[in-house]
Amino acid sequence: MASKNRTILICYEDQQFRWYLTNDTQSPFYEHSLNVPNEESLDELRVKLSDHNALSLPVVFGLGHQETLSASFPIGSKRQARSPQALAYQLEEQLPIAAEEFVADFSLQRSRAFGVAVKVSLIDQVLFYIKELQLDLRAITPLILLAKEGLCEEQEAIDNGLLLWIEGATANLVEVTEGETTQWRYLPAGVDEFEQTRQLRMLQNEQEPNLFLVGPEKVATSDYVLSIEQTHLSITGSILSYAAQQAQRIANGQCEQEINLLSSLSSSQLELRNPLESSWWFLRVAALLLCLSVAVWQSLSLSEHNTLIMKEEQAQRDIYQELYPDKRVPQGIMRRLESEQRRLRGTKGDEKENPLHADALRPLYQCLASLPEELRFRLLDLRIERETIQLQGEARSHGDADRIAASLRQSGLLVSPPSTTQLAEKGVSFQIKAEQQPLPPNNKSGAKP
Repeated sequence: MASKNRTILICYEDQQFRWYLTNDTQSPFYEHSLNVPNEESLDELRVKLSDHNALSLPVVFGLGHQETLSASFPIGSKRQARSPQALAYQLEEQLPIAAEEFVADFSLQRSRAFGVAVKVSLIDQVLFYIKELQLDLRAITPLILLAKEGLCEEQEAIDNGLLLWIEGATANLVEVTEGETTQWRYLPAGVDEFEQTRQLRMLQNEQEPNLFLVGPEKVATSDYVLSIEQTHLSITGSILSYAAQQAQRIANGQCEQEINLLSSLSSSQLELRNPLESSWWFLRVAALLLCLSVAVWQSLSLSEHNTLIMKEEQAQRDIYQELYPDKRVPQGIMRRLESEQRRLRGTKGDEKENPLHADALRPLYQCLASLPEELRFRLLDLRIERETIQLQGEARSHGDADRIAASLRQSGLLVSPPSTTQLAEKGVSFQIKAEQQPLPPNNKSGAKP
C-alpha cells in the first residue's frame, strides 16, 4: 500500500509504547514498555515493521496526558514571544521541573502563550528507536492535540469555545480561540468534573462559551449532553481515530502540527545518541568539567590567598610600627608579636590562649558549597568581614530566599532570616546575613583545660 495512505503512529501512554498504522487503529501491531532498549527488542520490532511493510513509512509520535505538562501564561513582550528560551523560562515558572529537564513548544495567541513540555529523558528514548530503525520522524505532540487538529480539519465550526472529549470515565477539556489551542486540562473524573466547573462558572455569572462535545455515540446522544444549552456541536469519534487522520495529513505534507516538539529539539539532541552510551558520555564530560573546575578554583584560590597574605603582612607591619615606632620592622613580625604577648601574659599570670581566626577562604568555601544547586537565583554581592558573611541577590520568590538561608544553616552557619523586597517586574531581591561559628580556643598539649 502506498505510503501516502499509511503512516506509523506511536502512542505512549501509561508507560507503554503502542505502534499503530494509521489505516488500522483497531489494535497496535507492536507494544512494549518504557525501558532501555536492547538489540533483542530492536530486532523484534524490526521484524514487525518488515512484516507490515512499514520500514520506510513516516512516523508521528503522540504522547498521553501523563507524559506531558502544559500551561497558559501571558507574554511579557514581543521580544519574549520571539525567543523560545525566554518562553521556556516563563513556562518553567508554571511547572514543577526545571527548564533544563524538558523540551517545549508553544502556540502564541495575541498576548498569551500556550506551552507543552516533555521530559528530555523520554524524548531521548523515542529518538533512539527512530535512529536505530532509520525511520522518518515527522512530529512529536500530545495525542489529544493531534486529535484536536484532526477534528478541526473536518469541522470548521470549531474555532472558538471549549472542546470536551470524553473517553470512558475520563475526559480532556481543550480551550480553542480562533482555531488555536489556548488551554488544555485532563479531567480524571470526566463529565462530573466538567459539570462542577460549569456550575461554578454559572454561579459567577460568567458567559458560557460554545461547547463542542466529542465521544462515543452513546455519550454524544446522552440526556446530559442534550441538557446543556451551550452545546454547539456533538460529534461521535475517538481520540485515536482523529489522531491517526491528522498523522496521515502531516506525513503527506498537507498541514503542520500546531504543537510539534520535534521543531524545538537542538541539533545535538537530533544526533540521537544511544541511551546506553549517553550515560557514559555524560560521566566523561562531567569528570572533565570537574577537573577543570577544580583547576580553576585552585588557581583562583591561590591568587586570592596570596593577596590576603600580602594584606595581612602589611597590617602586621603597620601594627608593629605603631607599637614600636623606634624599632626596625623584623622579618617574622607575627612570631615577634606572639613572643611579646606570651611575655606579657606570663607577667600578668593570664594562661588563656589566643582565639584562632581563620582567613576568608574558609567561610567563602563553606558559603558557596552550601548554596542550593537545584535553585535558580542570581548572586549579586558576597562580602566576608571576619566571621560575618553578607549575601545580596535576586530569586524568583520569597520562598526561594528562605530555601537559600536554610541551606546555609545546614552547613553550620548562624543565619538570620532573609530580608526580601518584591521587584517591579518579577521575583524578589534578598539580603542574607550569616555568622561563622567561632573556632574553639587553641588548646595545646599540656595546657590546662
